[in-house]
Amino acid sequence: IFKSDYSHVKGPNRDVNTITTTDNFWNSLAFNYDYSDKTKLNLTFAQNASLTQDFQTTSQYEVRSGADYQILPKTRLGFQGVAGVLASSDTPLQYYQQMRVLGSYIPTQKLNFLFNGGVQFLEFSGTTKVDPVFSLGVFYQPFPATSFTLSAFRNVVGSASLEGQDYFATGIEFSVSQQFFQRVLTSVNFGYENDSYF
Repeated sequence: IFKSDYSHVKGPNRDVNTITTTDNFWNSLAFNYDYSDKTKLNLTFAQNASLTQDFQTTSQYEVRSGADYQILPKTRLGFQGVAGVLASSDTPLQYYQQMRVLGSYIPTQKLNFLFNGGVQFLEFSGTTKVDPVFSLGVFYQPFPATSFTLSAFRNVVGSASLEGQDYFATGIEFSVSQQFFQRVLTSVNFGYENDSYF
């Protein structure tokens, strides 16, 4: 499965603390294999880049590989290993590895619970920084055209404003989507994020 996204945004940027123009690129190539009726294997290559006008360009490249197993009719549990590189303008490359546990619980067709979390080892300047990373999600679709999503996350991001700096983005987000006339989809998102620089 190949996915590619691009966005061009002019507006306030919390990292650089001003109004600027940012171009974002996301690309991923994923392979999934059903090893058995209950066991699935996965391999994903991903790349994203942010080009912020008058500030640093930040990029991230990673490969993810893992497996999950259906332990109960509505529950899956698995593991995933991640290796990646953080690259920013005028900043040495930073390498990271992650060990993650994956979980999903789908009690009904309208309600999904997802968990992905573990520990990250980030290597820079001869030092290894060890921190938790995670993503949590709840998806609820009461009607075919209406859906609600609640998510929480913690991950590392290269700074576009500060040379040699990264930050951990920890936050929560809620979104509501509504489809009209089978062709128009509207969405409202809001949330909170705390950025801790290092």
